Amino acid sequence: QNMHVKYDLGKGLLSFAPIECTQG
Repeated sequence: QNMHVKYDLGKGLLSFAPIECTQG
């Protein structure tokens, strides 16, 4: 859940979160 929030917070953070989650 934490990873999802980070990715949602800012697209620029997508690098911080796993790419797999970003693609999903």
